[in-house]
Amino acid sequence: MSLRILASFLIGNLIGSSLLSTPVFAQSLNVKKPAPLQSGPNSGTVDNTVGAHYWYFYAEPGSFSGTITRLSGPGESVRANISAGIAYAPKVPGNTLVSKDNGDKTNFSGTVKTRSKVILMLDPGGAGLLRAACNYNIVVTGNVAYGEASSLPEIAGTYESMTNGLGLTKFLPDGTLITATGLKGTWTLFDADTKTYLVKVNEDTWNLKLIPAQGLVNADNTAIIAFKMMH
Repeated sequence: MSLRILASFLIGNLIGSSLLSTPVFAQSLNVKKPAPLQSGPNSGTVDNTVGAHYWYFYAEPGSFSGTITRLSGPGESVRANISAGIAYAPKVPGNTLVSKDNGDKTNFSGTVKTRSKVILMLDPGGAGLLRAACNYNIVVTGNVAYGEASSLPEIAGTYESMTNGLGLTKFLPDGTLITATGLKGTWTLFDADTKTYLVKVNEDTWNLKLIPAQGLVNADNTAIIAFKMMH
């Protein structure tokens, strides 16, 4: 998919949505609530079984530049061929934006006369017979401002149970969880550096690793997604 088509997709989905800085988790799956880029490298893992990632930053009057670097594929997955889309939301007359793929890097730059929101989309392609995923980094510099990261626990959100038959499962900020069938459980952060958690429902306990905007995977085999993040 070309950058032009991706940019058109971004603009079409963002027009009419709120462009205010809404705190969200890193690596958002929601085009209407992209994640705020921060200063320095912003890392993520995009997976074709989950979907595209969306990020944003604000371009201040002047110029900016950025780089998207495609890294290795995680675990036993096939390395996804990430398409990158960059667009203003909304499009502003007089703003410039250019991008160029150079091997495993996409370099982009632009100029604005007034503060403008810039959206980035990283698309691993549609789901296929094989799981395809890819690690990446995004760095943006120049006259830019970054959004506010959420103060909520990173694990909080709605997931689809993939291996234990719990159905849709909501992980709440207070350390509890509830399934669509009415079962209740708890989650506990075991190690912040590795993003590993202990998740318990009834008598079952799982040791899981959080991959933001992908879900909770088995700590001893990250190729197995236990809970796929929905939003």
